[in-house]
This record gives sequence, structure tokens and C-alpha cells, in this order.
Amino acid sequence: YAQTRLGAFKQSYQREVARFAYERAVSTARMQNNTSHPGARSYKLFLAVASIRSTKRVLGAQHPRKTSPFPPALWYHRAMVFTQQEAATLDHTRSTRRHHVTIAGNIGVGKSTLVQILAEEFGWQPYYELVADHPYLDDYYGDRERWGFHSQIWFLTQRYEQQQEIVDTPISVLQDRSIYEDYEVFVKGLLEQGIFSHRDFRTYRKLFNALTRAITPPTLLVYLHASVPTLQARINNRARSYENTIPTDYLEQLNRRYDEWVRKFELSPVLTIETDGLDFAHDLQARRDVVDLIAQTVGLHGIVQERLMP
Repeated sequence: YAQTRLGAFKQSYQREVARFAYERAVSTARMQNNTSHPGARSYKLFLAVASIRSTKRVLGAQHPRKTSPFPPALWYHRAMVFTQQEAATLDHTRSTRRHHVTIAGNIGVGKSTLVQILAEEFGWQPYYELVADHPYLDDYYGDRERWGFHSQIWFLTQRYEQQQEIVDTPISVLQDRSIYEDYEVFVKGLLEQGIFSHRDFRTYRKLFNALTRAITPPTLLVYLHASVPTLQARINNRARSYENTIPTDYLEQLNRRYDEWVRKFELSPVLTIETDGLDFAHDLQARRDVVDLIAQTVGLHGIVQERLMP
């Protein structure tokens, strides 16, 4: 029994080492933007290493198979694929904390704007809400009872796919709205208003619970809050035709649900920023204040540029 458990532990450890090296290979190839880079050629080797039972097959006779549950020979696998500089980068990456900051808030509060600002300041990878590609959004704002379920299922699917991309991104990321808001704020609000039927709500909740069990929450949630008049002014300034019909009571209900959700949110730390009178989109001092506040919250000392892609 002990030998069986030890063997299973060794295989698990080998898979973890191979997975980590594989992720580093992916990021190296992306940063080089060159599929002929050594990192790009290392994928299959590391996946093969994870499944090879005998270390001797890969390393040769000069590195016999080890019996320790922490086989040092696995580190030779990395040396065979990466250059000395890449190996140093890999070690540095392990010691650097990766941040996943999600910007949450009501419609028109400035989430996308803040994501863009922080991405420019920190050099982090931004992930935006793909509103322009939404096939149901115009119909939804015209007839929410008819298209509410379709619209929210599309958002949930897009958000989950984006979450998988975030997991594969090796540097810190910024996300425009979280997958949790879709359910806790919008879908529950639609049920409360009678726009979602109880049958549709149960179907959505079952899918949401299944998907969120497989994702990692953000390391920080930044909640942007604004009063309804401020939201309406900002919505009018960006002149999106499908938002012209958003009723005032709908924004008020979303504000209430957001406040209730944030009070109960415990998956990660929450930083709340009141944005009435804080125009970080046009006021340079307001922009500096918000950037400094978030940088201090996540523990950045000075601006750290670590951009992966344009």
C-alpha cells in the first residue's frame, strides 16, 4: 500500500513540474511572438515527460532513475529545453506574485476605462467585456422578457471562455466585470423583476454553479460605485444606442443588488471606490489617485511593466 501511494505521489509531482514548465514555455513563445522559438518546440516534450514512467528513458544512463518522491532529475528536463536565460526567467516567475484584478460595477460606472488606464500604467494584460459582439443585446434592451435568458447565457459563456484565457496568461491581468456579477446581480435581478421565470433561473443557476467550481477567483475585486444620475450622465456621454432605453429604476435596482453582493463577497479582498465626482477618465489627478490607490492595495512599489501582448 505504501509503495502504491508513493508511486501515485511521484506521478502527481511529475505532472505538476511538467505543467509548470509547459506554462512557462507557452508564455515564452507568446512573448517572443515566434512559433520557432525553443519554448514553442517544448510543449510535446514536457507533456511526454509527464507520462514517462522511467526517468532513465529521457535522461540517459548518466542520470539513473531516482527513488526519492522529489526526483531532482526532473529539473534536468527543464535544462534540456530552456536556455540558461529562460531557466533564470522561469525561476524569477515562480517568485513573482501574479495578480488578477477584476473591476466590478454598474452599467456606465467606468469599468472599461479603468481597465484601460491600469493596463497602460502597470503593463498588465487587459480583458474586456465583449459587448460589441453580443448577438442579443439590442433585442434584450428592447424586450427583456423575451431575450433575457438568451442574453445572460451568452454573457455566461463568454465570461467562462475568458476565464480560461486568464488562467493561461502568465502575467498579471485586469478583467472588466466578473462572472460572479452575472448571476448575483443581473440574473437574480431579472428573477426579482419577473423577467426570468423560475424555470430559466434554475437552469441558469445549475450551469453557473457547475462552471464556477472550475475557476479561480480574482486576487482583488475593485468595486466602482456611482449614483444613478452619475451613471446616466456617463451612459449618455458614450452614446451607445442600445443603452438609451435603460430605465432609471433598472439602474437603481442594479446599484442595490451590487451593494448587497459586495457586502457578502468573500472569495477575494474588495476595494470599493466611490466615483461620484471622481472623473478618472478626464481628470489627470483623479486618474493618478485611483492608480496609486490600487497599486498600493496590490502591493506594487513603483510601476511594474510586464506586458505580454499589445
